[in-house]
Amino acid sequence: MTGLFFELGPSSIFNESLELTYNPYSWNANASVIFLEQPVGVGYSYTNKASSEVSSTKIAAKDVYVFLELFFKKFPNLIKNDFHIAGESYAGHYIPNIASEILDHESERSFNLTSIMIGNGITDPLIQYDYYGPMACGKGGYEQLISDEDCDSLDNMYKTCSKLINTCYKSQNALTCVPATLYCERMMGPFEKTGLNYYDIRTKCEVNDLCYKEMGYIDNYLNKPEVMTILGCEVEKYTGCDDDVFRRFLLTGDEMKPFQQYISKTLESNIPNGKDKNHLIMLLIYHGYQMLKMVNMQEMLNLMGY
Repeated sequence: MTGLFFELGPSSIFNESLELTYNPYSWNANASVIFLEQPVGVGYSYTNKASSEVSSTKIAAKDVYVFLELFFKKFPNLIKNDFHIAGESYAGHYIPNIASEILDHESERSFNLTSIMIGNGITDPLIQYDYYGPMACGKGGYEQLISDEDCDSLDNMYKTCSKLINTCYKSQNALTCVPATLYCERMMGPFEKTGLNYYDIRTKCEVNDLCYKEMGYIDNYLNKPEVMTILGCEVEKYTGCDDDVFRRFLLTGDEMKPFQQYISKTLESNIPNGKDKNHLIMLLIYHGYQMLKMVNMQEMLNLMGY
């Protein structure tokens, strides 16, 4: 619910009083927006069957497709609208795979895909982990944040990290991808020591791993008994980030697997993007403040390794 209550939803929660504040910049001002919490096991979602637990992006994408079909069956009046899917961070995995799953059901799906949008997403770890060092060491458009010694350490760590990721890419199984995850995640160590915000390096991290105290406000609001009653929740507690779900994904090595191929698949699908038969599915990728300065799409894609 980060997107709903902290970023682009109609209301925000910015203080301990848990009062909702009107957001004049909400995407809802110009579109009908579905804020989907997934995979199953996070938020209010649950399953009583071990066989339904989600342990990878691939499985999650299948669940999302089924949800969308059920949604449009319930609200057929919305099928005629352009349909976009958007996400940030780990959605660099989710969005490409969801798009691919939608395209795989070309002959049977009830809705069309117009575009995909990925913000600061982790899509190609092999390429993106190579830029952890430059970004922290003053070569990414911002001042140096860590010591020269730590910069040298990151350069050396990436040499091993890249070998592990390459092996993961080739086999894409837990045996090779879990070690890559465990080793490469250590590259965040030097930055973590600074106490800076992962999501906005200009500021300090306020609390725990999520850095923003507002994340706690959102959890507290969604755990209010009256809110859970109104929403008809069938779980005892709202959990924005579930440890069990995280552990299942970790043990399949999901994080280090490649997902850029699904972006290529989507762009090369030659499927009209809905009601406008003259245009194909579109893509928007945006990374940090530098992207706002760029007007040349090819320059942006080249910079990010696509």
